[in-house]
Amino acid sequence: MPADVLGWIEASDPNHVTGPGFVGLGAYRSSAPTEPTILRRALRELVEHHEILRTVLLPTSDGFRHRPGPPGEVPLHVLDVSAPAGRDLEPELLAGVARAPDAPLRAVLGRHPAGCTLVLVANHACADHWSMELLVRDLAAIVDGLTHDRPVRLEVHPFAAAAGDAYHRPATRVELAVRHWRDLLRELPPLVPPVAAPGPMDAESRFVLPVDRTALAAAARTARTTPFVCLLTAYAMALSATAGVDEVAVPLFTSGRERPDWESVGPFMNLVAIRVRIGGLAAPEALSRVHDAFVRALACEQTLARVLPHVPEIGALCRPDGVPAAGFELVQFPPPVPYPASMPLDRLPIGPRYGATVLPLSALLCWLQADGVDDYVGTIRYRSGLVDAGWVADLVRSFARSVSDVTSPRRHLVGPA
Repeated sequence: MPADVLGWIEASDPNHVTGPGFVGLGAYRSSAPTEPTILRRALRELVEHHEILRTVLLPTSDGFRHRPGPPGEVPLHVLDVSAPAGRDLEPELLAGVARAPDAPLRAVLGRHPAGCTLVLVANHACADHWSMELLVRDLAAIVDGLTHDRPVRLEVHPFAAAAGDAYHRPATRVELAVRHWRDLLRELPPLVPPVAAPGPMDAESRFVLPVDRTALAAAARTARTTPFVCLLTAYAMALSATAGVDEVAVPLFTSGRERPDWESVGPFMNLVAIRVRIGGLAAPEALSRVHDAFVRALACEQTLARVLPHVPEIGALCRPDGVPAAGFELVQFPPPVPYPASMPLDRLPIGPRYGATVLPLSALLCWLQADGVDDYVGTIRYRSGLVDAGWVADLVRSFARSVSDVTSPRRHLVGPA
């Protein structure tokens, strides 16, 4: 998500990037207490190591630019909280997040008898959700080093070097991406009838999506596809059934990372889209079509910064006056690593449920994050002038049924044998 794309988002939805809610959050619970004095020192070392965490987003005539600043203190709000209840974030911490002063990175530490809960809040122009996991890894290593009075050597993966040239995608693919986007947007079918005043994208529905993760993985292997495509198929089927349309277009927010970017902290993100006709199809055939559409989208993927000048119509997917479309995002994290014994952290599902931003779309966005063994937690943000709470509730119920259909062991092969 380069700075010029941030400018495009702000033009599509004023005050989205410059408003106080343009943040990413990460919440972690630890069974060991963390000393606030050590945590403050560790946070300062963290921003010294990651230059992107001390940058300011400056508006310019053609968008935004990142301007690095000197290292400084990271605002840390410490409070005592009640014992945690399940996987939910303590209410006191939510209030602490709201009161934390605005900064590229800030933190809230809740101390309780069972240990502590740490919430990191980063400006989304500095860090994406993947980055939050990288940051807390480095933070835990620094805390461990300070606790045991030993030096910590962190690897350097600067954002500017990693992402400076469109995430390593060759410019020769721009023409392919432009053709793909133009074909996809041509006579784009609306999910629901457009209205003159769809309203802001601020209505919200939170839900738990039961998913047998073992069955999901088995279904993906059998179909020679991925668990993500299986979930995407179920979502597309639910959209088709709920809206009563045969063809759906689904914008997809991807990590925007390739292998060299896995260890870099920064605002990576990219947008692709699929368009499929699946109305009335059984799950195996729907999965086949979504798989093929997703493979085509990835084969044509190019960063928005390179495509937007040639296909400005992409912006209609994010504007309230655009053709109503429903996006999908499955939050991705880097492969897990063990945390040190001095800071044994367990990630909590948080995301939009507690105020993290979602990028604007013309109708709605469904955001999923895995939690526990089998469940996914989800949030749907939508424009209430286009769809109401009852419509969204029907979509969630249809999504759950479609997941069950897609993960059923009775299916056909999809990918190449």
